[in-house]
Amino acid sequence: MEMAVQIDTGNASAVKGWLDAQIKVKQFRPCGHLLLKSVRHRLSGSALTSTRVMFIPECQRRSFVWKRHSVPDLEMEREYLALYGALDEISCPKDCKFFRRRWLSRVQGFIPASLRWLWGCVKPVSEWYAKLHGATQVFIIVLLILLFAPRWLPLVIQLVKAVSGK
Repeated sequence: MEMAVQIDTGNASAVKGWLDAQIKVKQFRPCGHLLLKSVRHRLSGSALTSTRVMFIPECQRRSFVWKRHSVPDLEMEREYLALYGALDEISCPKDCKFFRRRWLSRVQGFIPASLRWLWGCVKPVSEWYAKLHGATQVFIIVLLILLFAPRWLPLVIQLVKAVSGK
């Protein structure tokens, strides 16, 4: 007879510990798509309304294998895992086609975050530069050329002479 393990889904560290133990016994794979998700469950009564936060494992690619049930839709899956705490019902498929190493997921998440940070730094400067008068913009470009590429100065002078017709 198989014994169901009840995990307190209201405690993130308990679910995280359970998930780590399941990875060690190879019920789950250390995949970049396997996350610990928080789910809010709101209970409303006539005199009292409360919200309980529960934590469940979630596969971003929805590829969990269910032991005794057919695969439910996303809302039913979350409710079944969060409210009933029947986490032993799920596992990763042995030959999951969506498996991705965790370090690869971290790198793929780091690159867009870095680009957003860089754009956040560059955007105000570009907006400020666009508001400047045209002659001031040219003056700033010439100063930057002098500062970072002084060997291009004769070429810039020749270009200015050619444009002005002298």
